Amino acid sequence: MAPARDILIVGGGIAGLAAAIALGDRGMKTEIVELARDPLGAAIGVHGRALDALGELGVLEACIDRATLLPIDAPIMDAAGQPIVQEARRPSAVARPSFGIYRPTLLGILRDAAVKAHSSIRYGVTVQNISEEGDSTSVRFSDGTSGRYHLVIGADGINSHVRSSLFEDAPVPIYAGQYAIRWMAPGPPPDDPGWFLSPTGKLGGYFVPEGFTYVVAVLDRAGWTRMGPAETYEAMSHHLDSYSAPYVVELRRRLKPDAQLICRPFEWLLVPQPWFRGCTLLIGDAAHATTAHMAMGGGMAIEDGVVLGQCVSGSKSIPEAIEAFTARRFGRCRGVVETSLALSRLEQSRAAPSKIRAVAAPAFAALDTPY
Repeated sequence: MAPARDILIVGGGIAGLAAAIALGDRGMKTEIVELARDPLGAAIGVHGRALDALGELGVLEACIDRATLLPIDAPIMDAAGQPIVQEARRPSAVARPSFGIYRPTLLGILRDAAVKAHSSIRYGVTVQNISEEGDSTSVRFSDGTSGRYHLVIGADGINSHVRSSLFEDAPVPIYAGQYAIRWMAPGPPPDDPGWFLSPTGKLGGYFVPEGFTYVVAVLDRAGWTRMGPAETYEAMSHHLDSYSAPYVVELRRRLKPDAQLICRPFEWLLVPQPWFRGCTLLIGDAAHATTAHMAMGGGMAIEDGVVLGQCVSGSKSIPEAIEAFTARRFGRCRGVVETSLALSRLEQSRAAPSKIRAVAAPAFAALDTPY
């Protein structure tokens, strides 16, 4: 296929930047618009075949240099810090390290690679209107400019404006009954990290090279309404108080009322096939947002970008390419969304870790297959 000369990527997060690198490395001209001016977030885990995808994008080494290697089977402990007996996960047929990385650091690495691949990026800008016009798409932007593109990629997240604008029957995010409080705790890493379970939820963490311990608490809540800073601090304090494990006690000592806590609901959605309208395609969370129970949301976004580059360069036309992309990605992403939701429900029912692992193991085995 002759290179498409005008590709617009709406959203400069993980999926959008991965797509820009994969397409740019194949000679495509891409433009990214991203509403947020500064990358936000705490840390993110990267596992399995997503590392292969980062290798294809040429950024794996840079990521590992700025990341913390994570064990394949982190210990699971009770509130007092005593190990909970569990069946070990079978090692992958292809040995790959898992790592945790500060999300703004990952986005910075991907952004630099996208610029190197000749992608232009405009921050503080998003789309206002998208209209299909024959074999191209007309786009009007929030800064008053406009453009015409051979392919528009909606990589603008779970609350995608592209999805709501063009996919009239698309699902909306659904609350899964749990939420997460994330915190970059200051100070040196506490001893004996892992996952801890208490009557109020679960908690885990790991140290990142930026000098913080990434802490995430997963808590149940029947219905979701936005929580302000004071309510978030109270919820985190109450949860930490439910542990006597030294690791968590040390974190509790560091938690102050002015701590920068990120509180988000676990939501999910899966757009039915096809993921495109005309020559506008959804990728990443815009198409298949998941809860964090498999820690594969970022990995699926990275894979999306790589596979899209393969499909566009290997097809005779844009319509053929995006149809091939959806066909390759739908089943794999559906497995992550559905299994993650099942794991969330098991956690809410206080299922034993062994039962949770029995549900997760086949899904992780399926993800060992090539993307």
